[in-house]
Amino acid sequence: MSTKKKSKARLNHRKVHFTQAKKAITSQAGLIPAFSFLNRFGLSGVLDKRINIERGANATFQLSDVIILITTGILAGARSLMKVRTVWQDQILRESARYQRIPSDSQFGRLLKLFSFATVVELETAIHQMRSRVWKQALRSGKSTVYALKQITIDLDSTVKTCFGSQEGARKEFNEKKRGALSYHPQLAFCAETKELLQGWLRSGDAYTANGSLEFMKQLLVTLPSHMKIFFRADSGYFGGPLLSYLEGLGHRYLVKVKLKNLNKLLIPQHWQPVVRQPG
Repeated sequence: MSTKKKSKARLNHRKVHFTQAKKAITSQAGLIPAFSFLNRFGLSGVLDKRINIERGANATFQLSDVIILITTGILAGARSLMKVRTVWQDQILRESARYQRIPSDSQFGRLLKLFSFATVVELETAIHQMRSRVWKQALRSGKSTVYALKQITIDLDSTVKTCFGSQEGARKEFNEKKRGALSYHPQLAFCAETKELLQGWLRSGDAYTANGSLEFMKQLLVTLPSHMKIFFRADSGYFGGPLLSYLEGLGHRYLVKVKLKNLNKLLIPQHWQPVVRQPG
């Protein structure tokens, strides 16, 4: 593998000291701690190592620059590449992050077009690696014991995101908020202990709730610490034999809602044992 080239748009990181003045000189001060956090855990280095898209010798921006700039822009509330650029036009923010130049809207677009499905997989790997670093550091500092837990609770769910336009993969299916509109149907896994999104897969709007859930969980479980078991929770859309059999086979526990028709008729004939001091 060839040696990764350094970003020409960003100077070497240096420690920046902050003081609070009576008059605010930047509206993006809240992003500076977030950017420092990402630097501390080496996000740029992880991305450079994981993403196998080589840029030319004269390239000003690396793919890690694009991801970091867009990620922090989203944290600031940007919902388009134009808004991301607006966020980073703040001189104080650029000075703090050591960025000399920021891509234009068209440059952002051209760089994102270099991404492929393989890049998405590489990004997922980078995310899991970063989470592992954060969990380990949080354990060492006493801020969180999640990395040392023998079991965590994972909630699996899906959601509908309406699309406006002709985005790739958008399909018409059930959309409670905007019926008949094109949408995506992403699948998401959350950690109940830390309230964080552990993994997400983007799916077309016509995907059934549980589509791909078995492969989704296989990938997620591989990224968790080997000593850790999970308590899996999901609604009735994920009640299916292959997924539950897979979890049982690995010794994981689960609680899944089940829809049963004629439940009263099924329960009444059963042999019931009375509970002491609990009539009825």
